Amino acid sequence: MKKAIAVVVFLLLSSTILYADVAVTDRSSVVRALADQAALRPQATDAASDQAARHAAAVAEDQAKKAAKLAKRLHDLTPKGTDVASDRAARHAAAVAQNLAKKAAKLAKRHHGLTPLTQAFHPRATATGSIGLIDASGLKYFINTNITFSTTSSASGAASEASYTHSVAATTSGGGTTMSTLNDMFDGYQTLCVSLTNATTQCQTGNANFTIYNKNGPAVFDATVPAGANCTNRQIAFPVQTIGALSVSRKVYVPPNDTYARWMNFFTNTSGSPVTFTMLTANNLGSDSNTVIVNSSNGDAVAQTTDTWISSFQNYSGNTSSDVRIGHVLQGTGAPTPVSNIFFANGDDNPFWVYSITLAPGQTKAILNFVTGQPSKAAANAQAAALALLPATSTQCLSGTELGQIVNFLTATDLAINVTSSATMAFGNTPMTYTITVTNNGPSPAASVSVVDVVPAGATFGSASGTGWTCNNVAGTVTCTLPTLNVGPANPITLTMTPPNVASPGTFGDTATVSSATTDTNPANNTSSYTVPLLPQSAIPALSGWMLCALGAMLGLIAIARRT
Repeated sequence: MKKAIAVVVFLLLSSTILYADVAVTDRSSVVRALADQAALRPQATDAASDQAARHAAAVAEDQAKKAAKLAKRLHDLTPKGTDVASDRAARHAAAVAQNLAKKAAKLAKRHHGLTPLTQAFHPRATATGSIGLIDASGLKYFINTNITFSTTSSASGAASEASYTHSVAATTSGGGTTMSTLNDMFDGYQTLCVSLTNATTQCQTGNANFTIYNKNGPAVFDATVPAGANCTNRQIAFPVQTIGALSVSRKVYVPPNDTYARWMNFFTNTSGSPVTFTMLTANNLGSDSNTVIVNSSNGDAVAQTTDTWISSFQNYSGNTSSDVRIGHVLQGTGAPTPVSNIFFANGDDNPFWVYSITLAPGQTKAILNFVTGQPSKAAANAQAAALALLPATSTQCLSGTELGQIVNFLTATDLAINVTSSATMAFGNTPMTYTITVTNNGPSPAASVSVVDVVPAGATFGSASGTGWTCNNVAGTVTCTLPTLNVGPANPITLTMTPPNVASPGTFGDTATVSSATTDTNPANNTSSYTVPLLPQSAIPALSGWMLCALGAMLGLIAIARRT
C-alpha cells in the first residue's frame, strides 16, 4: 500500500513540476498567483517560445489528469476489509491525490491563457481560453482561438472553462442556497469533429476516422453582425478549414442580454457530387467522475436521440457543489437533421452527440448548439427548455441567410394577423364584434404566441375568446396566448367591445398585434387594424309601423318556403 501511495505522489509531483513555486492547496489563490505572474511576464514574441509554453501546459495537463485517474484506479484495486486503517489511509491519499491532480490539470491548461490580452478586432490567438465573454448573469466563458497543437478538449472555438465573476445563490443538497462563485464548468467544451467515414463514436486525437477543427489560424470578432451592444465584439468568427470536400467554419457567441453561449458550425460542399458525413460534438466537463445527469426534455435522466436538451451537474460533496450547473441544448423538435447518436452517462465527463449530414454540390448547412450555465439545476432545466424553442434572443446577431442554413432546429417562422368585422359602421353605445385571425406561414412552429389588442379610448371591453386561446383583459389591454402554433391558421379570436357615444360622426378602429418566442422573419404583417365610420347612437335607423308589417310578412313567406 505504501508503494502504491508513493507511485501516486510521484506522478502528481511529476505532473505539477511546472508549478513547483506554487502551493497547490487553494484554487483561487493559485489562479491569482498565476495571474500575477502572467501580468508581469512579457507577451511571447518568439513563435518557438510561445509554442513551447503551450506544449508544456498541455503536457502538464495530460500528466496531471493521468495521475488523477491512476489515483482512483489504485484505490479501486486496493483489497478492502483486510486492514481498516490502511484502507482508510489509502482511500484518503487517493482522494487527495486525485483532487490535487485535477486542480493541477486545470491550472496547467489555464496558465498560458491567463496572459492579459488586448481585446482588439483581431484577438491574440495563441492560447486556450484566450477570449473571455460574459453573459447577462456574470458567467464568463473562456473561448479558445487559434489552437496550434493536437488536442481534443482544447479545439479551436471550444470553451476551455466558464466561471462566475461574482458569488451567486448556489443550491444545496438540502434544498437551500449558499453564496458561491461557481466555476469549473468545463475542461473543454464543444470540440468540433468531422468524420468523412461517418463514424459515430467518441472523437479522440489520433483517431483516423475524425478530423478535429484545429490548427486553422487566428479568429476575429465577427464584422458582419449588426452594430450595437448585443452584437459588436460578442461573436467570434473562426477561419475556414478544408476537410475533404468540405469547407468548415464556426462562430461562437455569448450575449450580454441572455444566459447562454452559442455555437454555429457551417459546412459547405465544394465538390460536384453529394457528400454525406457525420459531425460530432465532443466535450470534457469540469464535473469529472462526479458528473450526474439531472434531466432531459423527455422528462428523465436518460439521454435519447429525441431529446432536445440534457442537463448535468457535479454531484454534491456534503451539502454543496462548487461547479456551475449545465444545460446542453442539442436540437429542436421536428428538425430536418436531428441528433443521430448521443452519449451522456453518470460518472462520465465526456458526453458527445452526433449529426449525420448530407450536402448537395455547393450547398451549405449549419448545426446550432447552445449551453447555459446556472446556479441551480432547476434554472438550468428551465433555460435549456426555453432555448430549445429558439426565442428571439437566441438567434440575435445571425443573418437571415445563416438562419436559413440551420438544419438541427426549425429556426424561424412568419406570423401574420388579420382583424375583420361584419359591421360596416359603428354606433355609439352599441356592441361591436371583431374576428382576429392569426396564421403561421411557416416554415417552423411558433412558440408562446401572443395577441395584444388595446381597447380604444372611450370604448368598453366586452369579451374575448377563441378555441385553444387563453384571453384576459387588464385595464383595457386584451391579451390572448397560445402555447404553440403549427404552420397554418389558428382558431379565430372573437372580440366584442362597445364604442363610446359621440355627438357627431367620426371613426372607430381596432388594432391587434401578434408576436411569439420564435424568430419572425417578416414582422411587417404582425399588426392589423379595422376601422369604420362611427355615428351617434341617435343615428340608428328606426323602423316605422308599415315597415315592421312588411318585415313580418317577408319573414312569414320565408318560413313557408322553407317548409315546402
